[in-house]
Formats: sequence, structure tokens, C-alpha cells
Amino acid sequence: MKRGVPVGALVTLLGGAAAVAEAVRLEPLRTSDYGGDHMIIGLMGGILLMLGLLLLLQQRRRRNAPPAGAEPVEREDVQMLLLTLGVLIAYGLLLPWLGYVASTLLSATLLFRVLGRDRWWRAALLAVLVTGCLYAIFVLGLQMVFPPGLLDFA
Repeated sequence: MKRGVPVGALVTLLGGAAAVAEAVRLEPLRTSDYGGDHMIIGLMGGILLMLGLLLLLQQRRRRNAPPAGAEPVEREDVQMLLLTLGVLIAYGLLLPWLGYVASTLLSATLLFRVLGRDRWWRAALLAVLVTGCLYAIFVLGLQMVFPPGLLDFA
């Protein structure tokens, strides 16, 4: 049996390295000696690097043994993964134009529909509840500023 390429480990290491590089780039812009925008990015990058190394070591230990109880990936699962990824990318792209409320409502509705296989009305209701709670926490409670967009709430 051929040894597989540790794609997950390599992607994790690459993401960690990119995050650490961004943290180093942001470090001179800090406003305090105790923290700044670079801290959380650097921390997450370091964690990703450690987890990527652990994945590499685990891959080497298991070598040729297939995982116990491994099942082939269903086509429906791959479609669900790709749909979820597409919705999240669209959310990030639409956020500046539609604004926080509209884009979060739309993407949450689609995610509840795709992942939960809920009916449309239930997915929309859950999206309204989640969007309202997140708006209350971040905008009203923490006074964060999000793109206002179409509905101009924020």
C-alpha cells in the first residue's frame, strides 16, 4: 500500500506559517506593549504550526495501516462540504456590500438549510434568531462596528 501525502498536515502548517508571518508584519503597528492586533493572529498561527507538526508525526507513525472502520466518503457529503465552503466564501464577499445583517441572514439561512436539512421556513427562523443574538452581542453589547449595507442597522 502506498503512503499517502499528508495534505491536511501540510495545509495546517502552511496556514500557521502564513498567520505567524502576518503577526510579525502587524507587530510594529501595535498600540500597547502588552497586546495588539498581532497577538491573536500569532497565537493562532503558533497553534496551527504545532497541530500541523502533530499531524505529520501521526501520519508517520501510522504509515500503511488504514484507519479502523474507515468508510468511503459519500458523494452527498462532498457536495455538502463544497456547498458549505461556497456559502462561507460568498458570505465573506457579500459582507461589505450587503452589510452584516443582510449577509448574515442570507448565509445563516443557507447554512441551516444545507447542513441541517431543515425546511426553508425553519432555516429562515433560526437564521433570524442567530443573527439577532449575534447582533445584540457584538454590535449592541461590545460596540463593534460592522458594515451597514442594505438594511443600515449597524
